[in-house]
Amino acid sequence: DFDRVQTAYDILVDHGYTMPTPDTWTREALKPSAYSPAVAKCLKEIDLGTSAASLQALLDMTPVLEKGPALSEVIVCEAEHEAVNNLIHRWAAVKALSDLVAETLTDIKTQFQGVTQQDAVDYKASIDAFAEDYAANGVDAYLNGVDRAVDIPEAARVRPTYESKLRKLLEENQRIRLAQRLLGLPEERFPALIAAERSMGRATAVLDVYHAIEQRFSSWKEILFVELNPTDLETGCDQLGLLLKKLPKDLHEYAGFAAVKKVLADFRESIPLFQDLTSEGLRPRHWSEIAAITGGELEHQEGLTLGALMELRLFRFVEKISEITGAASKELNIEKQLSTINDGWDAARLPVAKYRDKMYILNSLEEIMQRLEDNSMNLQSMAASRFVRPFAEDVRLWEKRLSLISDVLDAWMGAQRQWLYLEGIFVGSEDIRLQLPEEAKAFDTINRDFVKLMRDTAQNTQVLSACQQPGRLSMLNTLIARMNKCQMSLTNYLYSKRSAFPRFYFISDDELLAVLGHASNPLSVQEHIIKMYDNASKLEFVKDQEVSGIVSGEGELLPLKTRVAVQGPIEAWMSDVEQGMKTTLRVLCKEGVFEYGQSSRVEWLKTHIGMVTLVGSQIWWTWQ
Repeated sequence: DFDRVQTAYDILVDHGYTMPTPDTWTREALKPSAYSPAVAKCLKEIDLGTSAASLQALLDMTPVLEKGPALSEVIVCEAEHEAVNNLIHRWAAVKALSDLVAETLTDIKTQFQGVTQQDAVDYKASIDAFAEDYAANGVDAYLNGVDRAVDIPEAARVRPTYESKLRKLLEENQRIRLAQRLLGLPEERFPALIAAERSMGRATAVLDVYHAIEQRFSSWKEILFVELNPTDLETGCDQLGLLLKKLPKDLHEYAGFAAVKKVLADFRESIPLFQDLTSEGLRPRHWSEIAAITGGELEHQEGLTLGALMELRLFRFVEKISEITGAASKELNIEKQLSTINDGWDAARLPVAKYRDKMYILNSLEEIMQRLEDNSMNLQSMAASRFVRPFAEDVRLWEKRLSLISDVLDAWMGAQRQWLYLEGIFVGSEDIRLQLPEEAKAFDTINRDFVKLMRDTAQNTQVLSACQQPGRLSMLNTLIARMNKCQMSLTNYLYSKRSAFPRFYFISDDELLAVLGHASNPLSVQEHIIKMYDNASKLEFVKDQEVSGIVSGEGELLPLKTRVAVQGPIEAWMSDVEQGMKTTLRVLCKEGVFEYGQSSRVEWLKTHIGMVTLVGSQIWWTWQ
């Protein structure tokens, strides 16, 4: 019988009919005592009704094709015509064989229907047991948030186990339903299995996104912190967020969905912290503070990875870490300002300039003093800041340094001014030295010390070095004190000169010193006469040895009745000149009044000096 079926199959295949695969037909399968689903499936696949209908359609088409090209361009050859005529006989043989097999296996089919029904009962019990276990310990139990808190890692851990169990149940479901279909039994549906499959699908959809997030996180964990690009993290989070959005909307209310979304949101919330932690202002002290807050061990080093920071779950401490990084930025600003101050003063140099032969003085310190003022104000602002604590010692140190520099430079410029003043008196005037021998000797010592100071400074003009030399401020203050003493002696000396000749009060100390310093040159007093006498412009000298008269601002000469010899101290002969002026004016006034009536008025005016004519005219007018 098997050979007959094989032959029938070959004939039908040659003529274009699709039949069951003969490899599934075995001699054992045709034995009534060896009924199996394979045999039942084979018989089921021989759809006699469909095959018979297809065969009849072919037979009905053949006469139409034989009518020729008038109705069709298809030409039926003799061989094809013969094959069609013989096809009905071959099909009858196949159908007879099928009927024979079905009749032979009828009793066996009834037996297997009972077995299949029992398998269905046992299968349902397995499904119920699985559903109960899945509800209590399955993936959904850790994601639905009903009986326990959502635990995504645990759900991911049990997922393979329950996926395997569900897969086996689904395979068994297909086998039983196939057997029921082949044996003519009603196909059962198992709602518990459908519910479990739907629940698993919902959970696995969420876990698939979670797995994608974890994979991305794993790749990020290897990134060295020094190479971190927060923009790449933001882009990656956006891509992962799209995966969540693509999940069915009914899952958006699912506790597991919310938990996975929170995992991503927590990481996204940490990105600004990662950005802040890349700040150049963070120092070991800040990393220690962050480690203390997070409870982990953390040290900023070349090998630090993003994974080490992710393990700390920084999003839990956003405010505290932001406060630390914010403080670090403020502290960095202070640190940079201190660095700028330090660099500025390292480069600052005193403007030393040559003065006369082999001597030096300081030029204008305006730029340095402006720097002092600006830096002092900055330091005051830093000291008032609540972020100054790490730099408090440095700020105090620089405040002391700048205060010292300011004091030293003030003293230095004060000493230089006095030195220049006294140097012009004691070094440039032998007359003063002769009149103040003790003071001149004291100034020589001062001069030697100051000149040495300036020569040493010219070798190293750095402001910090020059002003912070041990004892430098004390030395300058000592020089000032010594010069003040010389100045006091000089002041007393000038006072004595003014006491001797009060008209010296009309000129300044410098002008008086210029006069006294050139006492050997009587002409040196000429430029100051106008200040000492009202409308007297100069003295009339005879061979620079005698004063013969006084010239007014208009050029009118008052000849002295008695010439004054230029001898001795200047205040002495200047007093003699003043006395001579008074005596001469008294005599001239008497002469003018006396001669008023002895000549014409015009002649009288031409004969006498202006002030005499004024006095004489007033006297005569009063008398008349």
